[in-house]
Amino acid sequence: MSGILGIPPLRLEILRHLYQNADGGTSGEVARALGPTIGYKTVLRHLQQLEALGAVTARLDDNQARQGQHVVFQLSTSAWTGALKGLKSYVEGT
Repeated sequence: MSGILGIPPLRLEILRHLYQNADGGTSGEVARALGPTIGYKTVLRHLQQLEALGAVTARLDDNQARQGQHVVFQLSTSAWTGALKGLKSYVEGT
């Protein structure tokens, strides 16, 4: 699936996890959910890139300063739906 779209498999796994867990999670929580070989720093890098693209949002727990362990990332469902719709429309030429 990811090969045809050129999306790194780990990034798809992160998006899938966030889609299935609407409350989101920190980079460490996501990394633990994806398996013991996935480091939180790698997940954090992908989450930051996805945030820059508008695919995920980041919020802080309890008004704390932004620190990796306190940032909760959530999938932006509107961005996700819009991206899928836009991709389908582009590929179909409509």
